[in-house]
Amino acid sequence: MKNFIKLAMIAAIPFGANASTENEPRAFSMGVYQTDLKFDWSIDNSHTAGHPEKASEIIWKTKAIGLELNYDTKWTNRKLYFAMSDEGSGSMTDEDWRYTGGNLEKWSSTRSDADFLQIGYRDYSVNTRWHDSLWMDTIDFNIIMGFSYEQFKAFGLINNFTDDEMRDDSVRVMSNKAFTLHSGIGFDFEKTVNNWTFGFEQNFVLDNKLNLDYHHLRTDLKDVSFVILSPYLGVESKLYTTYKFDNDFTLSAGASYGYSFALIEKVFVRQENAEEGATDVNSSTREEVKAFITLSKKFG
Repeated sequence: MKNFIKLAMIAAIPFGANASTENEPRAFSMGVYQTDLKFDWSIDNSHTAGHPEKASEIIWKTKAIGLELNYDTKWTNRKLYFAMSDEGSGSMTDEDWRYTGGNLEKWSSTRSDADFLQIGYRDYSVNTRWHDSLWMDTIDFNIIMGFSYEQFKAFGLINNFTDDEMRDDSVRVMSNKAFTLHSGIGFDFEKTVNNWTFGFEQNFVLDNKLNLDYHHLRTDLKDVSFVILSPYLGVESKLYTTYKFDNDFTLSAGASYGYSFALIEKVFVRQENAEEGATDVNSSTREEVKAFITLSKKFG
């Protein structure tokens, strides 16, 4: 927990106003969000004789509740966010395939309960702003920067073929940690009607991700067991509406969708009694759906 507090303190540093913005109107807001997140990766062993293209796949899923803090000026939006869920809200599925007698078969399929932690920071800076264009009041071209940390832990092991319990939920069977540097560009379209503002945001992102996978029950692999270091190319779309109560308070609500995929096709394998090797990644994707509501207070 101490490490998480340190991360939050470091991430909050950009929220401090500087000399160029301290005289501008600015707003602070607090919001809650629900995220439905899926992250998966699979191994391609077809380069080895007799092995299938998708030999193994791990799928992490969760539903988590989060808190976000925003600092806004005329030209920037800075967001600090944090979410977590317990074992009952997430799952991990591990599936394996092989050729038997020339036929492809799924020979193993297990599932586990999983908890989740997410902490991150995003900075949206307006590079160019157009007024009264394409029937919109404003169109912003944004530069996006940020970082995040996400962690899954899987407990217990159920055989999906028989529903038999292979390990109880006191046993941690697998973990996954992802460190990401976010970058991208995007457009934000807004139209105001009376006290209502309607907006649509479309971003194009290039995320550099270090993904560490731990197979705690495998004695042939080290902790960390698998490593994926890759840029991920993706898109993020958001729809939202804001109601202005007076000159100081606004309430916003909306939803967003994000999808990204790995561009590099290698995963490093760290064996316990052998040199580190590498195999191919069949695919690795991340998908996230969010719903949020935010209350904002303007100053200045």
